[in-house]
Amino acid sequence: QETMTKLANYDALTELPNRQFIMDTLRFKLAEAKRNNTDLALLFFDLDGFKSINDSLGHEAGDHVLIEVAKRVNDLMREGDLVSRLGGDEFLIVPNAEPTNSELHTICQRILQTVDRPIIMKGVELRVGLSIGIAKAVDANYDLTDLVSNADIAMYRSKSNGRGTFTMFTCDLIEDYKRKLLITNSIAKALEENEFSLYYQAKINRDGLLMGFEALIRWYHPSLGLISPGEFIPIAEQSGKVPTITRWVITQVCKEMAVIQTLTDRDLRISLNLSAHDLHAVDLYDYVKSQIDQYHIN
Repeated sequence: QETMTKLANYDALTELPNRQFIMDTLRFKLAEAKRNNTDLALLFFDLDGFKSINDSLGHEAGDHVLIEVAKRVNDLMREGDLVSRLGGDEFLIVPNAEPTNSELHTICQRILQTVDRPIIMKGVELRVGLSIGIAKAVDANYDLTDLVSNADIAMYRSKSNGRGTFTMFTCDLIEDYKRKLLITNSIAKALEENEFSLYYQAKINRDGLLMGFEALIRWYHPSLGLISPGEFIPIAEQSGKVPTITRWVITQVCKEMAVIQTLTDRDLRISLNLSAHDLHAVDLYDYVKSQIDQYHIN
């Protein structure tokens, strides 16, 4: 019976309470806080750089990191605070008492500092960071789903702010999150519907001669209007869609090069931008070469 109870309520890898346990506990704590007209805080965090450790060093290294992070964070917390593994590299923390914003900031800073220290595995130093989101029960109207969602939204804001940070949920984050979600889900359709276009910025030498152009992508969205690359490129990188955009740019530049070359008798050079994510693609060179060959470009 003890073994069955443990399996049902605790994560086998980290020995922390699991999703089922934390959700049941949160449901109880929220009902209690609502009755007493008090507040409750929830911290949601996941690991920055965890996927690259799993992909490059294997699941044994990934498991070692999860176990070590779980231990470090759990050791930091006070008696009565609850640390749980939600699944994958996602964790929840429920402080026992109702902490002030200042206390929450202190807790987050201590967590970030302790996890930032290198994790040693077989003589190799592994490093991960955390992105933390904080949500309050009052802001979620004591609703469990909304509370977890708010903490998740705040955590993703931390990631977009540069990772290794923490963010307190505010209502305006929901609108930002919805916009980001809409942009993420619109990228594939935008490529199909030719919503992207290229603008060419001239490159002029010191003598005033046109030497070439830099191809710059622009996106006019049917409902959001003009979306800056500064906004949609990071979203595309986070969602794994940037290689598709890059390939569209490469092909489009190759298609338009013949028209651009008519501007002058001199050979023009067109430059375009790659994301660091594109450099991971082993077939990037082959794709560029195939397009250059297809459109007969020098």
